[in-house]
Order: sequence, then C-alpha cells, then structure tokens
Amino acid sequence: MTTRILDVVDMQFDFMKSIGGLYVPNAEPLIDRTNDFFRSMPRGIYDLALIKYDTHFPCEYPNSPEKADFPDIHCPYGAQGWELVINDAELAKRMPVYYMAKNTFDMWQQNPISDRSQMFFDTDAEEQAYDNLYHVTRDRQVVQTGELRDEFMRRVVKLGTAEDVEVTMIGVASDFCVHDAMMGYLQRGANVRVVADLVAGIGTPVPGRAPKGTIGDVINLPVFQPYVQNKQLKVISMQDALKL
Repeated sequence: MTTRILDVVDMQFDFMKSIGGLYVPNAEPLIDRTNDFFRSMPRGIYDLALIKYDTHFPCEYPNSPEKADFPDIHCPYGAQGWELVINDAELAKRMPVYYMAKNTFDMWQQNPISDRSQMFFDTDAEEQAYDNLYHVTRDRQVVQTGELRDEFMRRVVKLGTAEDVEVTMIGVASDFCVHDAMMGYLQRGANVRVVADLVAGIGTPVPGRAPKGTIGDVINLPVFQPYVQNKQLKVISMQDALKL
C-alpha cells in the first residue's frame, strides 16, 4: 500500500505576493492556479496534506542563519506576511490537512537557535508557535502542541518503514525550501513528484543551489541526478497530479 501526501511549501504572503517582503519571482500567478488545482482535486487522490510555514519572530531573526542570505525578516509569525494565500479550506474538504512551522530553509533540520534566554515574545501565541516549531499539528495557527516531525513522519506518513510513500510537492522556492524538502524525502526512501506548474524559484549564485531557480534547473543539479535516473524523482504537470 502506498501513502500519498501533498506537501505544500511556504505559500505565504511574503513569498507569493508581489508586494510581499521577500517575493519569489513569478509566484503570484501560482495562487489562482493552486486554488484551481485544489478545487479540481477528486477525493481519494491523496491521503493527507502537509502545509508548511516559514516562520520567524523579531526576537529570533537576528540570530537566524537565514539572515546571512536575506537580511530583513520575512514571514513574521502572526503578521500578514506569514499568512497563507492559498485556500487550504478546499483541501480540508478532500483530505486531512496538517501544518508545520519551521525557521530554516530545510524542513528536516531542527531549530538552530539553542539559547532562548534572551528571547522575549510579544504575545503568548508567538511563544507557543515558537515552541511548536518542527511539530506537526492540525491547528492552522500552529499554536496547539503537535507531534514531533520525525514521529509524525513515521507514524502517519509511514516514511522510513516498509510502506511505500509518494510525495507530491508544490510551492516556493524551488531552489531553497522545495529543494531541501525534496532531498530529505528522497534520502528517506520516498518517491517524489514535483508539479512544474505550481512551483517557482528565486535563482541564486549560492553554491549547491540552482542558478536559475527553475525546477528543471534544480533537478539537473548533480545531487538529484541519481534519483532522476532511478525514477524516484519526477517532474509532472498539474493534470498528472490530479490522477492516481
């Protein structure tokens, strides 16, 4: 039996809207396209959706590794820039929807900030969301305590077990958070499909990242080629993603 999950990467205001704090080129047209995809989706195609939020806090970002590449804070928890711009309520009509907040490009990392003694949050919700980083929850605001990511992946997704797992990925940015999530799933034995119509990238000279940022550029990186050649990693169309 195969567990099929839809992984939705960082489809938030700051990345997806042209007036956002860290707009990903060509991302805004993906909003309507993604909502059409959700509305067109038959029930039973996917077993669950995992929606991920890039999540930062004013007291956390000065010490964030992301600050080296992106000096200004983006996706601050609870602000407009953090909010989803896709209609996850449409997904909830078709499958269980889970949420996870993270404060690194790579969803498989841990919170890189170990010293909390100088962190002062503006609200209780901010503090609860910070404590819930890398936990998977049914709470859209990621405040209610969730299950640790790795435990969730083993127990619910069956990742790393004898079960087959197929992950279909959409979102931004192809060359950062999508890139890192894909690699983690592949290394853990999942088959990964990336929907070409529903991803966008930045393009960067950072070593190991795709210079143009397109998904084709990403999967052509040497690290992904073995997975492409053994058909563990595929790029598909939106129409293909609507079929079993």
